[in-house]
Amino acid sequence: MSFPRFPVPRGGRTPLRTLAALAVLLAAAQAPAFGQNLVRIEADWSMIVATPNSAKSSPQVGIQHTPYTGCDYYFQFHLNFNQNPSYSAGGLEIEAWQVSTNSLLSQSTAKSGSLNTTAETVTWTDYMDTTGNVLKYGVKNGNSTTWGSFSLGPLTLPGTYTNLNNFNAYYTLANSGALYGGQRLTSLNPTTVRLYYSDGSVWPIVLPGNCFNLVQLNKYYTNP
Repeated sequence: MSFPRFPVPRGGRTPLRTLAALAVLLAAAQAPAFGQNLVRIEADWSMIVATPNSAKSSPQVGIQHTPYTGCDYYFQFHLNFNQNPSYSAGGLEIEAWQVSTNSLLSQSTAKSGSLNTTAETVTWTDYMDTTGNVLKYGVKNGNSTTWGSFSLGPLTLPGTYTNLNNFNAYYTLANSGALYGGQRLTSLNPTTVRLYYSDGSVWPIVLPGNCFNLVQLNKYYTNP
């Protein structure tokens, strides 16, 4: 299955420590706890920009999520560019797509301007939520030197979604990374994942160090 407008990751062998940590995360995300359904997932992200090129709006980053493997829909979060209705440099954007029709269903944009601060750290939390049997995706608690505080969405998908029990974390890791100017990033990684269950319990997973540094794992375009 191919996903529109997003490159297939290219890179070397995934380190064993990453596979081990990923196995733990996958098991946690896919198995309902004590008979409870997984109804919301939040992930805290950190991106450290080493040497941005604001004139070329570089680097540019994409994060992609789907509620389960094989779903006909997915979400994207773009940092430092907007893709639709036509390309524009800088800013932030989230989109909802349908695979079978290669169609953009909805989008939300925020801020403007391109990353322009050496050694800048950008942080945010993104989430998927099934409250009311409606799947929602959004970004909250964003902060950076260039854009200040930011949030986007939420966007919703067609259909009924009662849980996220079959969420596949590997999909997100394999389909996210630097799309352009990757050598200008020091790191891009999720730092903490919180799993919310139907009984109100929350399971936080703190990811060790740079274990999921997507700059190293997913090699996309590295110029300029």
